[in-house]
Amino acid sequence: MAKKILIKHGKTPIKKEEKENAGTKILTKHRKMAVKKDVEEEIPEILDKDVEEIESYPIAEPYAKIRITYDHKTHAYLYEAIEKKISEEEKKILDFIKKILSKTMDYETFGENIAERKKQLSDSADEIIRSRGIKIDE
Repeated sequence: MAKKILIKHGKTPIKKEEKENAGTKILTKHRKMAVKKDVEEEIPEILDKDVEEIESYPIAEPYAKIRITYDHKTHAYLYEAIEKKISEEEKKILDFIKKILSKTMDYETFGENIAERKKQLSDSADEIIRSRGIKIDE
């Protein structure tokens, strides 16, 4: 499933050099987190002849990829997060964990910064998995 974010550029055509560098400039900090290995899922083919792929790279390997495209008709960039599909069983487990987390997390004492919040969320999810005997492949 792809999550798309449309980034309007304006109505003036973009020079080739600007177009080639646009995605890189915008996403430099995200690229540092990217893993260089190939992701298992294929990025869906672009069927519109007016849409050009500017850049694509994996993030959160092997679960997601990013693709940036440019539409020459609308002069807009599209930033897509393409996620690997999960099985029905995995979806049920994920939904169960989300439901328990939403009921048990104490948002009043939730961490002050992003790192603390990530750790609290990860620790809570691990505890739910452990306490319920859910088997997860690493």
